[in-house]
Amino acid sequence: MLGGERSGSQRMTQDAVEQLAQLVRLTYQDRVVVDWVEVERELGRQLPTDYKEFATRFGPGHFEDGYLWVAVPQGEGHRLNFFESLDVNIGVLRDVRSSGVAIPYPLYPENGGVIPWGSTVDGDVFFWVTEYDDPNRWPVVLNEVRTTHWIELDGPMTRVLHSILTDRVRIGFLQQDLGAGPHSFCRTDPRH
Repeated sequence: MLGGERSGSQRMTQDAVEQLAQLVRLTYQDRVVVDWVEVERELGRQLPTDYKEFATRFGPGHFEDGYLWVAVPQGEGHRLNFFESLDVNIGVLRDVRSSGVAIPYPLYPENGGVIPWGSTVDGDVFFWVTEYDDPNRWPVVLNEVRTTHWIELDGPMTRVLHSILTDRVRIGFLQQDLGAGPHSFCRTDPRH
C-alpha cells in the first residue's frame, strides 16, 4: 500500500461496518484492542475481515435493547465472548447430533464446520459455514432455537445484521419489528 491507501476490500469492509454504526447511531468510542494473531491461533483459522473490524469498532454489546448479540473476543459471558459462545453453541449442536438429529453442516473444528458469531435473546444462533479457505467468503446461516430449521443468509455478517435491521431480510421467527427503528447498540465494557 502506498502512502496509507487502503485496499478496495479493506475500504469496503470498513464502509460496511461504518454503515452499520451509522444505522445504530453509534457514537465514537475507543477502539477495542484485540490480539487477532492470538485469537486466530487459538481458533486454528482466520476470521472474516468485517467481523474483525466490527469487533474493534463496536466492541462487545447488543442491538435492539438486548435482542441481537454479537460475540467478540473481548466480551464476557456466553452471549458476548467469542470462545465461550463457540464452546456452548457447538456443544449444544454436538449433543443434538449425538441424539440422532441430523445437523446439515459439519461442526467446528471439522472441515467446513460452523462457527457461531451471534445470537438472539430467544436462543437463535448465527453461524459462519467455514467451507472456504478465505474467511471473507464464508456463508452465514441462522439456526432457529429448538428446531432443525436453518436459513442461509447473504453474508458477510455485517451485511446480514444491516439487512435484518433495515427489513431488507425478514425472517419469520425473529422479532417482527426489527426494521422499525430507530436502532440501537449498547456496548458493554470489554475485558482488557
